[in-house]
Amino acid sequence: MFDLLLRRARLVDDTLTDIAIQDGKNRGAGRD
Repeated sequence: MFDLLLRRARLVDDTLTDIAIQDGKNRGAGRD
């Protein structure tokens, strides 16, 4: 289980992705 899940976050290069945060660190990222 993640502490925070950002759905459809927009990155600098204008792509959308999901980002998972656990224990203050990035634990995963995936594109839609």
